[in-house]
Amino acid sequence: SAQSGEGESCRFTLEVNDFWCPSCAEVVRLLLLQEAGVKQVAADYATDLVTVEYDPKTVGKEKLFAHILSYGYTPRSFEDAEEAIQGDRLTLRFAIAAFCALNAMMLAYPLYAGVDESYRALFAWLSFAFALPAVAVGWPVYTRFYRALQVGFLGMEALVTVAVFASFTLSTWQLLQGSHQIFFDSMSVLVALVLLGKLLERKAKQSAKLTHLELLRALPRKGRRASGEYVPLKEIAKGDLLVAYQGEKIVLDGEVVEGGAALDEALITGEAMPLYKREGDTLFAGALVQSGWVKYRVSAPLEGSSLKVMIDLIESELQGKVEKLPYVDRIARAFVPLTVLIALAAFAFQGGEEGIRRFLAVLLIACPCTLGIAIPLVEARLIHQLASLGVLVRRRRCLPLLAEVTDWVFDKTGTVTEGKFTVREISKKLTAKEASVLKALSLRSTHPVSVGVARAVADDPSSLLQFSEVPGQGLIATTEEGEWRLGSERLMSDWGLKLQSESVETTVVFAREGELIASITLGDALKEGKIPFSNWHLLSGDRFPVVADVAKKLGCIRFAAEQDPLEKKAYIEKLQEGGKVVCFVGDGINDAPALAASAVGISVKTGADMSVSCSDIQLTTERFEALLEAALLAKKADRLVRQNLFWAFAYNIIGIGLAAFGMLQPLYGAVAMVLSSLLVV
Repeated sequence: SAQSGEGESCRFTLEVNDFWCPSCAEVVRLLLLQEAGVKQVAADYATDLVTVEYDPKTVGKEKLFAHILSYGYTPRSFEDAEEAIQGDRLTLRFAIAAFCALNAMMLAYPLYAGVDESYRALFAWLSFAFALPAVAVGWPVYTRFYRALQVGFLGMEALVTVAVFASFTLSTWQLLQGSHQIFFDSMSVLVALVLLGKLLERKAKQSAKLTHLELLRALPRKGRRASGEYVPLKEIAKGDLLVAYQGEKIVLDGEVVEGGAALDEALITGEAMPLYKREGDTLFAGALVQSGWVKYRVSAPLEGSSLKVMIDLIESELQGKVEKLPYVDRIARAFVPLTVLIALAAFAFQGGEEGIRRFLAVLLIACPCTLGIAIPLVEARLIHQLASLGVLVRRRRCLPLLAEVTDWVFDKTGTVTEGKFTVREISKKLTAKEASVLKALSLRSTHPVSVGVARAVADDPSSLLQFSEVPGQGLIATTEEGEWRLGSERLMSDWGLKLQSESVETTVVFAREGELIASITLGDALKEGKIPFSNWHLLSGDRFPVVADVAKKLGCIRFAAEQDPLEKKAYIEKLQEGGKVVCFVGDGINDAPALAASAVGISVKTGADMSVSCSDIQLTTERFEALLEAALLAKKADRLVRQNLFWAFAYNIIGIGLAAFGMLQPLYGAVAMVLSSLLVV
């Protein structure tokens, strides 16, 4: 399991494979909170994951696992989650229930139509035979009802369980008495429709389940001491000396004590331009050494490192998105007990066989088939429509919020821009020799500026006699014509050369033997198309002049520059605290906290793995107009859900009243239940 400890608290994440509904997640949360030593529990129905914060001196993980297991749920180690695929079992259950329900309905028709008496008994017993497997495959629903009852929680599965067993018992009794007023068909349809609702949710749950695994993979596992020995990060303490060479990552926060290196801090800032770090400079966990090397003193252990804090923050935000039960389940907490009380009152008032009929009629008309499929069906259709636009939904829980978005916040680099340097201007036309040397120089380095220059020069590279890279400054090469340099003004200081550009974008100097050849300006090109929203914001870790220039070109009046991951998250939270519903669109690992904190998080087509993991939606097209179309479709779907729920409750309110006063027999209650479901479909 994923575990962390600090002082008297430890935290671990486990998977509970058999969450059947949001109520199950709530039941497990309540069960764990009953244990002494458990401080906080977050149970996520969307991913089947449960995060527990506890006091290891009071209670152990083994006891918590055993406590969950004793109530019939199956917890297991978080690392095994990636291998868990149990959807086929649910598919089989639904297939059996649907097959039995269709046959039971076919056999019930002659009974309703008044078939010859000699065949009525045959059809009735065949209906009974098909009802048996339908009852059996609904077993997970009944066990969830029992477990929820143990902690005083009633959800929609309570009505399903009582209605199925009451109708099956009464129908079997009627059959044995020679009466053919049976309800095996309605009961089978009830089970099939409930399983259908769960099946529609399965795919989204499985894709979301790996989010936390992907987050944990971003954490390094080992660090290299100054002696060259690799050790687990948990064994590294504050003050220890570590080293990192070209191509390696800074594994823990620290301070440079020796050496120097150009570091790619895109993980922290989201910007492609590396920063040169020397003795005394601060290093952040997750930065990549592009060139050079550093020896650094650890300033914070694993639990306090900036990368670990950011990942913990992301997990906390993702868990916070699912603390509330879904709308229908919150209604069910009041609706279910009230319905059961009405059914019991109807039975007590009338008594005898008629009382049983009224009791059963109330339960059948109130059964949540419509409620169980009203939202999943609409969401399944919406997800299909969004996919055709290039908008892939990873978490269905974001769909109602997508319809309510008031503010759209976009990251700059890689989201509204291409995220790579391209040459905007070369101050003079180069000769063939100059161009070939420039090509050769730029091809020798993986620095983003060098890569951009190499793409812009079409000439074949010339041969170089010598080559070296000065970390944080630029490139030096020697040919028969002398020494050539490509880099910053600092690299040219001994030649007395200065930049001849006033551009806010990145400019480098190309020179030979102390003579300026050209200044080269590079920038991050804007993506094609426009942002189709009037109320949108631009955030970036880049310098203020660059961000202001991009905002001006895009017509954005709300922007913020030099934002680190936590500042982006704080920007989102400030908007949401003011009553705004925020959708954040980003691409980088540094965007992950903001993606997790926003009401709706969207990662773009070229997004990093962690940003995709933390997002609710992935945009696979370059068209930002698709987001506007998606929001409009979400609003339309939200209206349809409300319409479905209105009709569902209208049926229930009217039908329950009629059934309680004996004006609606169980047969007609079952028919009304099926009709309400068909209306939704």
